[in-house]
Amino acid sequence: MNYEIVNLVEKQVVGLIKETTNENGKAIKDIGKMWEKFLAKTYYEKIKNRNNKKFIAVYTDYQGDFTNPYNFLICSEVIKSDNLESPLVSRKIPGGKYAKFVIKGDVKKSV
Repeated sequence: MNYEIVNLVEKQVVGLIKETTNENGKAIKDIGKMWEKFLAKTYYEKIKNRNNKKFIAVYTDYQGDFTNPYNFLICSEVIKSDNLESPLVSRKIPGGKYAKFVIKGDVKKSV
């Protein structure tokens, strides 16, 4: 999968979050279910004050290396994050260098 290194300014995002792990293929199952939930249950449409129509998937809060638990966040950038509908959460993505992957087509198959 191709990617590029980009410098981002801090972003405010709103979306769904799930702790997962790469052990026993758990992340593959969890992440697929998260995409289904995010798109099929219309959580994307419930995000207010979106800055654009794009999705962002963030792998974050690693509790060590890639073998340890981490959080997977499916979200959209927002101008402000107030009056969130459960289970939506708000997070800040700190500014800095990131690997950017662009997915086209079926998200689950591409990832």
